[in-house]
Amino acid sequence: MIIMLSEVPMKKQTNATGYRFDIGKAALSAFFVAEIVLYICFLRIDIFLGGSYELSAKLKYAGILLCVLCAVIRACRLRNRTAYLVAAAILFTAVSDYFLLFDDEYLPGVLSFCVTQTLYLIVILRGFMFNDNNPVSVSGVDGREDLERNLRGCGRYRKFGVILFTVGLIVTAAVSAILANGSVRIDSVSDMALIAAAVFYAYSFIRNIVMSVILCARQSKIRPADRKNGEHESAEAVMCADAEKRELRVALFTVGLIVFALCDINVLLYNLPDYIDIRSHFILSLLDFAGNAMWAFYLPSQVMIAVSPKR
Repeated sequence: MIIMLSEVPMKKQTNATGYRFDIGKAALSAFFVAEIVLYICFLRIDIFLGGSYELSAKLKYAGILLCVLCAVIRACRLRNRTAYLVAAAILFTAVSDYFLLFDDEYLPGVLSFCVTQTLYLIVILRGFMFNDNNPVSVSGVDGREDLERNLRGCGRYRKFGVILFTVGLIVTAAVSAILANGSVRIDSVSDMALIAAAVFYAYSFIRNIVMSVILCARQSKIRPADRKNGEHESAEAVMCADAEKRELRVALFTVGLIVFALCDINVLLYNLPDYIDIRSHFILSLLDFAGNAMWAFYLPSQVMIAVSPKR
């Protein structure tokens, strides 16, 4: 993993013996070490010590802030839109965590997570665009035709993204109306807004995981030889197309989303007793353990997503 992160161009220093010290690898190694230390510390507090919520919350948030720092630095170094989008998404994730960890303000936290998932949708759609676009000839009529065709493909995916977002709004309105007229207790407008935000977030998350898995499966079938044909044999053209396709490690990003989802599943299980009358002490103890499992999945997922952009 350190090798993957070290793709970000950083200066190397050479000492008197001729050894080249890679500052990038050293910084990335320090990032992983810091995350591991924070991870072990807050899990130890949550599982074995207890009663130290404030300290545990600060350690958890420090881990998220480190992910933000890593994503922002990588975006500045890589200078591609995917890296910028991932950095922005993790920044909104940090905003959500602040509200949920320290203020107990659920509505702003969930709304910020909705922004995060919307940004991830754009990241995934960019992956599809680069996956489908053909190499562009470097000159002549063929080059103009290739560029026009690829621009049409990009426009198609932009429209698809708008459709998916609109469907999410429709699903949110429908499900929220059903829940409001059902057995869910709603005491205020803010409760209704929280339910709507949670429904939109759930839809967005499931949609993103499904699309990311599909993108991962499609990219795994592509080989360099498959991108060449009789009309596009220019080495420069293939190189340019490949450079764009390497903006994201789709497999790592997909695994990060899935692990992120495991965190949310534990959040749901932990809060289940608030909505369902559960009297079994064994089941209650398992659900209480889900409170510790949340962050056991959450921080690793953010680390994986933070390092998924590439050159």
